[in-house]
Amino acid sequence: MTATVIHYVAQPFDSIPPEILCRIFELISCDFPCTIPPDVREPPWLLGQVCSNWRKVSRSIQSLWKAEIIVLGEALYTSPSASGSNLPHYQFKKRPFDAFEVARGVLPPGSRIAIKVAHEPFRNSIPKSGSISSHDALKFLPHVKELSWELPFNPAIFPPGSLAEIEQLSINPHPALITPNDLAALSADHFGPSPRLQNLNILTLTPHFLSSGIPLSRLRCLKLATMHPCTRWWPTDHSVWRDFFMSRANDFSNLHEISVVADSKLVEIILQANLPWHQFTLFNLALDGPLTSLSPLLDRLRLSTHLTNLGLSNLSTKHEPPYYRDDNPVTFPFLQTLEAGSDIPFSLVKHWTFSSNLLCLDVEISLSDLYSVLRKSPHLMKVTCSVSPSTDLVSSVYSPDIVLPYLTHLTLTLHQVQEWSPASFPTLLVAPDLTSLEITVEGSFPLNFTTDLINRSRAQLSSIEFDFYKATSLDPNESIFSLLDSLKNVETVEIGNFDLSHEVLDSFAKGALLPHVRFLTLRVMTLKLFVSTINKRLSYEQTCGSIRLRKIDAFVYDHDRDLDLDALTAMTASQEIKERYGVECDIHNM
Repeated sequence: MTATVIHYVAQPFDSIPPEILCRIFELISCDFPCTIPPDVREPPWLLGQVCSNWRKVSRSIQSLWKAEIIVLGEALYTSPSASGSNLPHYQFKKRPFDAFEVARGVLPPGSRIAIKVAHEPFRNSIPKSGSISSHDALKFLPHVKELSWELPFNPAIFPPGSLAEIEQLSINPHPALITPNDLAALSADHFGPSPRLQNLNILTLTPHFLSSGIPLSRLRCLKLATMHPCTRWWPTDHSVWRDFFMSRANDFSNLHEISVVADSKLVEIILQANLPWHQFTLFNLALDGPLTSLSPLLDRLRLSTHLTNLGLSNLSTKHEPPYYRDDNPVTFPFLQTLEAGSDIPFSLVKHWTFSSNLLCLDVEISLSDLYSVLRKSPHLMKVTCSVSPSTDLVSSVYSPDIVLPYLTHLTLTLHQVQEWSPASFPTLLVAPDLTSLEITVEGSFPLNFTTDLINRSRAQLSSIEFDFYKATSLDPNESIFSLLDSLKNVETVEIGNFDLSHEVLDSFAKGALLPHVRFLTLRVMTLKLFVSTINKRLSYEQTCGSIRLRKIDAFVYDHDRDLDLDALTAMTASQEIKERYGVECDIHNM
């Protein structure tokens, strides 16, 4: 063997162009956060340990080096001042700021540190010895590129210029912590201009924040919410919004993505605005209340021919779908993600899914219409749908299978029917690359349909979730055995709303069922039965040399015992399992 051949065999990755290697690293790391402090077992830190070339390439990819640090804080109120204001001051847990200092020291140049400031749910849980004041926290702001603020807003802690380097800003306080007056008074003047701001996510009742110091011409992404399910009845001054969009719409010259959660009247105002519709790649609307007509929306969508992501849903579904005549259908040749609520006519969905580029689909649809969409979308990777049965599928068993070779995630919500048949479950679907399956049924359901889907697809599932109120079969145990036996390689299993029999639990305890499960959620009839089963299973795995189970959630439906005693017993049992086997175990008494 020549020296050249030996060198090639020893370093086969040297021949891969850097741009290809970059793309591979991005795909590997997309599901892994940049851990702080560094965890050398996880990407992207792991990639830099292979060789100097991999280290050089990985550290040059800025998207890999984004660390999110969550800061928990409490809003502390004092008595109103002479001016009548009652603004909060804050204390924060100190540990995340220590992590911030670590991140600044170890992350490569050009990396991003995102701070998320969230509400501490347990009052008085931040001891003074482990806290940091608002004033001390300010020194970190100039180094932050992304800030998510979920506490009540106090302009006093944001002096002018404190957010001059911010590129992505989210001000979305939980509605339970604020009042309508808090949102109405929100203004960007409180902390001065943000010349680098490109992405803005804000919950507000007025456009004051947008019209006061925000560089509208630099914004690429705007997520605007004037309501929350908890704040639906808060007042919205539509005249002020109309004046803003009529006078400032042209300033959004660089806007490419827009998401709006608002009442239908404000949405109609936005649809009339002269926004750069022709350059939108993402357009999401969540409405409260019906539109008078779909025509203004469709007229704008006709201008947005470059859309890759379209979402239309309704916060309020207690109304009829808006009137629409399918005379001039709108199509999107580049569409990759579509979310459409039940209030959107299928005649529109049919045309919107004409693109063969569609990758993600989230719709409420009949089974026959779902089949129609799936046949036109061979590249789908993720499907989430609420499926109603069809009456026109009598001959469906003779139809060819619908093979989706790239589908990895399937979530089905099935409407209850009197008699289950191929007309009420997607029996024609074949998904050989399926890794995640979730099925929810509000009623009884024959498990053999799910077993057939898994076996026919020869799917290599890693995660499966069932939520049935009752499993039905001539022999329920046999049906459940067959289903669980088809999940030999699945690592995450969630079984809700039906009890597993003693026989099934005994087979699980002996390792015959779910041999590779690592994360398990199940329902059992008694606490004693659960503890016995889990101890037998963990003892079996320990005997085999290694314990695979890492996390267990159990819901115990035993109403014959004292609930306070159950809670104490459950806590004791959880602690014993963790101490003996090192497995996290949460037991919930229902």
